Amino acid sequence: CAVEWRRAAARSLTTSTALRCGVLLLFAVSSALSVWAAYTMPVGLQATDLVPPGSRAAAFFAQRDALLPGSRSLVEAVVQHEPLASRPADASVDIHEPTVRAGLRRLRQALEATSFVGSKGGVGPLWLEAFAERLRLDGQPPADSLPREQLGALLASFARSPDGAVLEEQAAFRSVSGTVLATRLRVLAEGYGARRMVALRATVAAAGLGDAAFLHSPGDIYYEQDAIMLEYTFQNLLLAMIAVLAAVLVVSASPGFVAVMAFCVLSCCTHMFGWMGLLGLPLNALSLIPLLLAVGLCVDYCAHVVHAFWGERGNPKKRAASALRLRGAAVANGGLSTALSQVLLAFSESLVFTIFFKMMCGVVVVGLLHALVLLPVCFSLWPGEGRPTHQRLEPELQEPSPGAGPDAGVDAGPEAVAGAAWGGSPRVETIGCCMDAFERSPESARRG
Repeated sequence: CAVEWRRAAARSLTTSTALRCGVLLLFAVSSALSVWAAYTMPVGLQATDLVPPGSRAAAFFAQRDALLPGSRSLVEAVVQHEPLASRPADASVDIHEPTVRAGLRRLRQALEATSFVGSKGGVGPLWLEAFAERLRLDGQPPADSLPREQLGALLASFARSPDGAVLEEQAAFRSVSGTVLATRLRVLAEGYGARRMVALRATVAAAGLGDAAFLHSPGDIYYEQDAIMLEYTFQNLLLAMIAVLAAVLVVSASPGFVAVMAFCVLSCCTHMFGWMGLLGLPLNALSLIPLLLAVGLCVDYCAHVVHAFWGERGNPKKRAASALRLRGAAVANGGLSTALSQVLLAFSESLVFTIFFKMMCGVVVVGLLHALVLLPVCFSLWPGEGRPTHQRLEPELQEPSPGAGPDAGVDAGPEAVAGAAWGGSPRVETIGCCMDAFERSPESARRG
């Protein structure tokens, strides 16, 4: 019954016009939706994603969000004024220079003008304003008019004064023995994330203070990943595709075979983005790893069916049906066994394991649908008649007939040769077209 069912399914997929049109239409719609999902996919990993739902940390985050909804994140802009042993000398700017003090004022004004910061309490005090007021009250000229030595003495006196101590406690600057080491500007940013981190860094860089000015917050360890996630994802997907297709080219020695596999890999990766959008999974460090694994696993499912089609003769419908009959059960078993191996991850409370489970299920679903549904339909529409792969590569090599001399040959399919040489296992035939040609040679047959 199972054999008859497989034959009927293969016949329907490769001969029914309505079914094939439906499959192709569904593929076109799913591809468009997957591209849209990839374009609108959220990117990011939050600290709350890494804690179990029932932990004390999760309770703290929930209580914080309930008590302080929409609270702003604390970000700090720091400008170094004195060189340190751990940093090069050019990473600091001299506070005694008028251009540096003007750059600090520009930086504060630019931060206040940022839309998601706001001018009302969004930026901490700039200690230079209090220092200028101190000079005015003491009857001193403005800082830009003072000699360097006198300005240094007044700065040291201000840093040791009660007003300076209060400002230092408020994280307005950092001093040691009256020497101002760094200026600090505390910023309260709404909806702070990867994009706004990059925007604030651009604001700091535009102040003209060079490498001495930098921005940081406790959440930057996650936002750094998010900022480069898209570029990193597409770069690694491209490299993985190139590596897989290069291996296929070396093994098959067939540009047409490689072109079909390139279509399969690209389509599977596109539909994986659609799977992520369907389940509401963001693109982050947790979902990226199984996404990269999809390149190798999906190509494995498709390679069996494509290789079987490449080695068959006859019209395209017959070749597609034969490929699905010969490889369909083995490919389905491989996909189901992969899915079963991930079942225990579904019961985990950690988001790391549950995301991996969802992504691996997507790899199996997308890979099997391409290998067992889409490829047979597309191959049934393949133009022209086909010849077995070994005949296209080595037409002079034929397997000797059991009843003929060693130089006589018959047209035996690659299934018979592979079955005799490897015990009938359908999986080992992924060795490719070159191995098929070698196995069909008289020398290989005599060794077998």
